[in-house]
Order: sequence, then C-alpha cells, then structure tokens
Amino acid sequence: MTPEETKAYIDDFMTEIWDRGNIDKVDEYFAPNFVSRTPGPFGSDREGRRQMIHMFMDAFSEWKSDESVILRDGDLALVRWAGSAKHTGDFMGVPATGNLVCIGG
Repeated sequence: MTPEETKAYIDDFMTEIWDRGNIDKVDEYFAPNFVSRTPGPFGSDREGRRQMIHMFMDAFSEWKSDESVILRDGDLALVRWAGSAKHTGDFMGVPATGNLVCIGG
C-alpha cells in the first residue's frame, strides 16, 4: 500500500469499528492469523479482539476517533491513535459516570 492508501485504510478502520461500532467488520480488518499482544482477559485471536471491542462498546457511547499518526517502514505501519467517548455503561466493575473519557494507544 502507498502511504495514502495506508492512511485511508486506518482511517476507515477507526471510523467503522470505533466511531460507528460496526463490530461485524472485525474480520475485514484483522487477518485470520491475527495475534494480539495486548494483555487482558480476552483471547489473542480475532474473536478475542471482537470481544474486547464489544466490551468497550457496551461501556462507552458516542465514540469519536481523533487524528492518527502513522509511521511506516516498508510494509510495516505503526499507528498512534486517540479517541474519546462517553462512559454510559459498566466498565470492568466501574459503574457508568456519564463522563467524557479520552483514550489512546
């Protein structure tokens, strides 16, 4: 992919999955052999990623992805992202606060 195609792909992923909550598109963005290195209670495969996203969607609403920074080296890309959402449901034992929450990675 060109740098422009990579940016468009990542922007589309952030919009579809996070901003629109379209969890059904996980298989379009994560390869069948995807392995997550994110610690937590979910599996390291696509299904685990789907469960993790679902947990966030149940606890937070009105997701808004902010601009991503993309660093490329050959066919590898590192994405620095940020987003915000309203805490409207239980999240890991924390009751909904109604507060705006910012998260990044």
